Amino acid sequence: RIKLDNKLESEIVDFLKGRLQEKRFKHSLGVMNMAERLARKYNVDVEEAKIAGLLHDCAKNMSNQELIEYCKNNGIEIDDIKMQSPGILHADVGADIAKKKFNVSDEVKESILYHTLANETMTDLDKIIYISDLIEEGRDLEGLDKIREMAFIDLDKALVMALEYCMENVKQVGKNIHKQSIDALNAAKKRCN
Repeated sequence: RIKLDNKLESEIVDFLKGRLQEKRFKHSLGVMNMAERLARKYNVDVEEAKIAGLLHDCAKNMSNQELIEYCKNNGIEIDDIKMQSPGILHADVGADIAKKKFNVSDEVKESILYHTLANETMTDLDKIIYISDLIEEGRDLEGLDKIREMAFIDLDKALVMALEYCMENVKQVGKNIHKQSIDALNAAKKRCN
């Protein structure tokens, strides 16, 4: 496991500053901080949570064309919904970049991979990154306070709320909800029963 020491943190920060717009970079720091807090609360590896939080959007400012090209060149599968909304691919591409550039653990890679669409079999780290991405302090969106509160009470209930919130947003912009997210929501609801 790699430790997020000062050297690695500054390497990642420099890398992100060169790739991300200022607002996205600040968001990444916010996700790292929220992920750290949640990791401490739920006894998840804090270093891994911080690394995943910091790197989760490392491919976010790539253009749709760049994301598609990257996937084609690196053997990453693109399904129909991802092809209709190529921005979703920033999770797949970001996970691949994090692994290749910083040799992150498979757990960190997976949490970056699932931070956009979620997944049926999410680990606590996966849940933390998905939720932190939505509720980090810099996000000033209506309806987040309840999810923020729940995040420190019950991770699965917070995940259900976060998934429902995000799916509602996808519906409102008239896009299709990915089956992976629907399966993730159903699985999360089952874990709450």
